[in-house]
Amino acid sequence: MALPTSPCIAPRVDLPAEQLEALRVRVQRLTCMSVLSGLPQITIPAGIADGCPAGLSLIGWAGGDEALLDLAGALARFCGVVRP
Repeated sequence: MALPTSPCIAPRVDLPAEQLEALRVRVQRLTCMSVLSGLPQITIPAGIADGCPAGLSLIGWAGGDEALLDLAGALARFCGVVRP
């Protein structure tokens, strides 16, 4: 499964606590799936949004850790990541 790593760009540091909490809830909705299901998840850089880096999260199947790492490595060359 592929999904955004975050629902939006990083919030301003002076964002009111109520808005930060709403953002935290939105982030948790994206990130808790793999934790609660026990599935492997990895994030790769996917581009720039409003001048900030954007990530793409990939969730694999149970036991698919190595396949997920291989996929992330293969996709990295299309994401501006240069491997030494």
